[in-house]
Amino acid sequence: MPEKKLFISTGEASGDRYAAELVAKLRGLEPEIEIEGVGGALLESSGVKLFEEIVSKSVMGFIPVLKSFVYFYRLLSRTLARLRSGEFDTLLTVDNPVFNLALASRAKKLGLRTIHYVSPQVWAWRSYRVRRIKKCVDQILVLFPFEEEFYQLRGVCAKYVGHPLFSYLDGVKAADDLESLLDTDERTIALFPGSRRQEVSNLLPAMLDAARKLREFGNFRFVIPAASKELLELIAETVPATGLDVSVIEGRAHEIMSLADFAIVKSGTTTLELMHFGVPMVVTYRVNPALASILRSVVNVKHFAMVNLLAGRELVPEVLLTSDSSDVIVARIKDLIFNKMRRDDVLAGYEKIKAMMRISDPSLRAATAVYEMKYEMRPSERQRAVATKMSARIDATSI
Repeated sequence: MPEKKLFISTGEASGDRYAAELVAKLRGLEPEIEIEGVGGALLESSGVKLFEEIVSKSVMGFIPVLKSFVYFYRLLSRTLARLRSGEFDTLLTVDNPVFNLALASRAKKLGLRTIHYVSPQVWAWRSYRVRRIKKCVDQILVLFPFEEEFYQLRGVCAKYVGHPLFSYLDGVKAADDLESLLDTDERTIALFPGSRRQEVSNLLPAMLDAARKLREFGNFRFVIPAASKELLELIAETVPATGLDVSVIEGRAHEIMSLADFAIVKSGTTTLELMHFGVPMVVTYRVNPALASILRSVVNVKHFAMVNLLAGRELVPEVLLTSDSSDVIVARIKDLIFNKMRRDDVLAGYEKIKAMMRISDPSLRAATAVYEMKYEMRPSERQRAVATKMSARIDATSI
């Protein structure tokens, strides 16, 4: 009887990269493993037989998600039909929790072992989702040290494997053309308005207005990495009206981070990337005013930037974008530029976080957990015992 296969489901570009890195390590543990999946080009290039390309269809925002609902519903049905073939015994879902947890829930009912890699931020908001995760996954592989205890206290089998992002960033070096462009006597301020058109449209105007006002306080070089050709065109159309001399470059975000002196950045994984390169930053985000009061009732944390969550304090400034937010951005970044004590505090905080998260080969650790689940059919008895013991420490946990 042939060995049953592993099915992997990703979603966004970052999850596709993490999954591809995991597959490379997994093949080192079991070269003959057969894998199919839903993902993108990186997952396919790792040797996974792609059932559906999904990364290019990633969306955000209520209306875009609503429009794509039919597509993803049909994809869920087709994927489940494939899993019902009996050719698979294990499902690995990576990030993309809305689609992937729906898939995992149904796959578990089919008898597949289920693993989820990259936790949704249930510890920050909508923590009731833990109940669903507990029901639909056999094990969750988490990127941050505090997440393991969070889940174990709630009876979920969780394993901290570390963040694969940092291993990747260690190998980044800016090419000579960028060094000659940005390595000047002027201080370089990089603007990171996001990787989606909606994010850029919402955040870039305030960032550019802040950059315009900053010219009064010194000589700065501004640079914006565009995540795609489409965004390059959008940004290039927006910049001229400001009168700023801004370098807009397609891709190469990590190279730009390695050369930047300061940054204005949207909330998200980019804050961790900038932390890795030691770039002091101001973090911005925009919330629909109509939703702000609702969010306050469901959000469980004081900060939105992951760097601040890991630091346990507002290490880097956070600015909620409003009509006059550019003045606040200017004030916060000026403090980082001209106040050496404040800047040194940020850099020292970065080092503490990096030391806390330093772990060898996260992708191999994640691959090993998947290997154990698939070939040993269950997480280790030791980890189940730990989860049970920690769950017993509290009589009831509000989730």
